[in-house]
Amino acid sequence: MSKMIKQITINNFQSHQNTTLKLTSGVNVIIGSSDSGKSAILRALKWVIYAKPKGDAMCSWWGGETGVCITFDDCEVLRTKNGNDNEYVLTIDNKPKSFRAFGNDIPNEITEAINIDEINFQKQGDAPFLISNTSGEVAGHFNRMANLEKIDNSIRFIQSEIKTTEQTIKFKKQEYSTKLQQYKQYNYISDVEIMVENIEDLETKKLEIQTKINILTSSIQSIEITDNKIKALQYTTTAFDDIMNIVALFERKNSLQDKVKTIHDNIVYFENLNKKIKWSEHYVNAEKPINDILKLYDERKEIKRDYKDLTAIIQTIKTHSDTIKEQEEKVIGLETKYKDNLPDTCPLCEQKIPHKH
Repeated sequence: MSKMIKQITINNFQSHQNTTLKLTSGVNVIIGSSDSGKSAILRALKWVIYAKPKGDAMCSWWGGETGVCITFDDCEVLRTKNGNDNEYVLTIDNKPKSFRAFGNDIPNEITEAINIDEINFQKQGDAPFLISNTSGEVAGHFNRMANLEKIDNSIRFIQSEIKTTEQTIKFKKQEYSTKLQQYKQYNYISDVEIMVENIEDLETKKLEIQTKINILTSSIQSIEITDNKIKALQYTTTAFDDIMNIVALFERKNSLQDKVKTIHDNIVYFENLNKKIKWSEHYVNAEKPINDILKLYDERKEIKRDYKDLTAIIQTIKTHSDTIKEQEEKVIGLETKYKDNLPDTCPLCEQKIPHKH
């Protein structure tokens, strides 16, 4: 299915700092003076579609992230590069998917989404398409269009494998003939095997005898070492009493050291106790003034509590007084209003009503 490019956005790519091209259906022509960036647009497309050129040659000299976004009729492909950070973003149905660390190969999802072959690109000065090509090149092109190149490649691969296999068989036959000639030179090996077996039996017997010699030598050395220890012990028995006396003196010395340490610890304990007794005498002398201070403190707390209660009572009295005064003023106002509104004659009995002034 043919692809339709709807828009190309180029950022920091060679001479393009921020360029957007919106394409329409049919033929689109890009015109401009030399070195205005027309060829850079094609290079930007190839940079996204084929990952060419490699490296940082396409990045603008002023720096920043290089990015090219191609909007198709069914998807959008964005490639960005900033130093070692190289990324593809494929957006289908407003769902972006990122691809990183793809090396020199383009992710398969990107290739399948773009689906543009190198045959779709033709540079200025190229010969007319297929007219100047050989018949084999034209056939190869149509084979690729019909996917027949896979059959050709398979046939070439099978033919190559057959040729390689035939060469391998020929080489193996020659190698077999050579090995056969070499084998005939070693007919005497059966006699040598018998001699080797006899030598192995003699070697086994030799090892058994050597083992017995080693055991006997080790036993003799053990006996000599034991005799030397016995002779040495004969001289040490005479010094046993002196050693026991030295051990007894050493134990007595340790006992005396323990007693000296105990006495020293007791002296230190009594000195500390004496210091505590002297400090306690100061505390005893200060007991009466401290009791007086505590008594005054308790009296102060009681006075403070009474003052607080009295202040609350005074505030309550003041509040009641203000309330009484307010109620009296209301009573006076009501009496005045009553007198002002009272008629001179009773409406029921039509008698004259006396007024107090």
